[in-house]
Amino acid sequence: MINKFLQNRNRVQDLMKSSEFIMPLTHYDSDVEIEERKKTAKLRKVKFENVPVCKKGQDSISWLIDTEVEDCIFSLPPGVKTVDKTIAIFSCTTLYFIMIELKSSLSAIDAGLNEGGINEKIKDTISKISSSIPLHVFKDKYKDVEQLKYICIVCYNKDEVAFKIQESGFDGLDLNAEMFREYEKHIEAIDIENGVLQSPRKGPKTPVSIMDATNHMNKVDVYFIRNPDEQSQSMSVDLTQFLSHIADFEYCQYTEFTLP
Repeated sequence: MINKFLQNRNRVQDLMKSSEFIMPLTHYDSDVEIEERKKTAKLRKVKFENVPVCKKGQDSISWLIDTEVEDCIFSLPPGVKTVDKTIAIFSCTTLYFIMIELKSSLSAIDAGLNEGGINEKIKDTISKISSSIPLHVFKDKYKDVEQLKYICIVCYNKDEVAFKIQESGFDGLDLNAEMFREYEKHIEAIDIENGVLQSPRKGPKTPVSIMDATNHMNKVDVYFIRNPDEQSQSMSVDLTQFLSHIADFEYCQYTEFTLP
């Protein structure tokens, strides 16, 4: 007897791939370019180098997720905004979702992770991922996944708040000295020097608590990576090097775990 449920599930999975909502990364895809859709953006492209990928002939251990995909059933409803792209990486027993956001300039709202800033995009991204990923076939290998972890990387050209304060002090800014000290605590950015990522001076911001669409509370570490050339429209980040700063990340050479 034909399993109609399985047929329907397969059609949904095929549509996810054909619409490029989620794409498996092969051994050819160790470099991934994330592009900003807005043509007026000052930071248009970030190249993530050395993305952990499977070996030739083996199942994927990483995937590229586009939650902003347009003109398909997976498209976002009006008013909902997500990060630019997400790279999912399977690491032994943990599935990491690395959310990536490109910013021309960083505001106090973004760095403070307040309502209306990057916080909202993180929330909507997690909600979209958590409600969509279960549509994929995990077969019996879903038992391999013990944890889901969310990380957000914000790549930016210019620290707008620090620049404005340097130019004209606190006049004209809705930010007093006490608020700015709080802002400085949040924006401990990772610098790139001679192509090498430098560790954040005080580590990432304390994990942010985000409630997703399934009413589950998620802890998210947010990292800010500054473009070494703020006049440039592009930058590069060595993802393997970045992941070396994540204490519990273990590189997985291969897995039978499938997420088509």
